Amino acid sequence: MNDKIEKSAVREPRALAPSAPPSGRRTHLRVITPEDLPLIEQWWEEPEANYLDGGDTGGPSYQFRNGFKNRVLQGRETNWFVIETLATPPGPVGYLLYRTYPEEQNSAEVAVRLSRSSWGMGYGSEAFGLFIDHLFRVLGFQQIWLTVYIFNPRAIRIYEKAGFREEATFADEKGLELLKMTLTRSEYERKRRCQN
Repeated sequence: MNDKIEKSAVREPRALAPSAPPSGRRTHLRVITPEDLPLIEQWWEEPEANYLDGGDTGGPSYQFRNGFKNRVLQGRETNWFVIETLATPPGPVGYLLYRTYPEEQNSAEVAVRLSRSSWGMGYGSEAFGLFIDHLFRVLGFQQIWLTVYIFNPRAIRIYEKAGFREEATFADEKGLELLKMTLTRSEYERKRRCQN
């Protein structure tokens, strides 16, 4: 996720809707706070997760980390959500973020990161579903998209389960293959109707 995270500075965040934070049976989401910074730094040091997010084991650059920290301390990072488990003991297990680009009206790119110790517990699937619902139904986006490396099948399954479909494949600057996956609001609403 190194380059994917670092693009997050290029966005026009929508104001967080004044609704209650999204909550499910096992997780809930909240906007990032300065108290979360040490834990996020820890997650960025997890080699296996870094590999799945970008093909190497290093985390985001020092320059990005400092800029990110300053934005959080100033309360300007409103498009990053912390995933908290409602289990006992409760606590943060990862984060989700979205970013928008001026040339892509009503569209948002999303990314997710779970702590390595939380993999395989279902937290990512539930939190991702809550996040997508919030982006479509509260913030009003018409399309959500993401990129994922083909060697990350666990993430691909989560995205497919949420309704995302493969739109394109391409190589990054290192020659590693990525999938671009998208979900439109109409596809999402159709899927919700079928599940109810």
